[in-house]
Amino acid sequence: CSDSGGVIMAHPRFYTLQIIIHPDEGLIEKIMSDGTVRKGPGGNTGYGYRETRIDGVLTLVHRLIWQHVHGPIPDGQEIDHINGVRDDNRICNLRLVNRGQNNQNQRHARASNKSGVKGVSWCATSGKWMARIRHENVTFHLGRFNTIEDARIAYAGAAAIIHTHNPHAAP
Repeated sequence: CSDSGGVIMAHPRFYTLQIIIHPDEGLIEKIMSDGTVRKGPGGNTGYGYRETRIDGVLTLVHRLIWQHVHGPIPDGQEIDHINGVRDDNRICNLRLVNRGQNNQNQRHARASNKSGVKGVSWCATSGKWMARIRHENVTFHLGRFNTIEDARIAYAGAAAIIHTHNPHAAP
C-alpha cells in the first residue's frame, strides 16, 4: 500500500469513454471502457446535490447539464434549482443567477437560526423578536415584535416586495 496523497485513482481497465447528457430528465450516463453503461452515476454531496467524477474531478451534475445546454457559466454567476430540490437537475428547473438571487430561493431558516423562522431572530437586549432581510448586500431591519408570528409576517411582506427574483420563496 502506498499513500496517493488523497488522490483517488481510476482503475486502469475501466474509464469513462463517453458521457451522455439528458437535460430534459436531468440525468447523465457514462459509457465505460469495458462497454458497461452507468446510468445516473455518482452520488449525493453532503448538501443534497448530485455529483459525479469526470476525468478524475468531482463535478456537480447540475453545472454539467447547464453547461451542456447553455455553455460556460459566467464569473459571478451560479446555477439555481428553481424548485429548491437540489437533486432535480432537469434543465427546466435550472437558471443562471447571482449569489443574492440564489439566496432568495432559500425556503427555510438556516440550521444556525435558533428561531426556526427565516429572517427572524431573538433579540435578548429588547426581549423581542427581530425581523431582518438582505437585498443586494444590504441588511434591512424590519423591526422588533412581541410575537414570532408578527416578525414572520413582517419578513414575508418585505420578501414579497424586494425579493422580486423569487417571490414564491417567502415563508
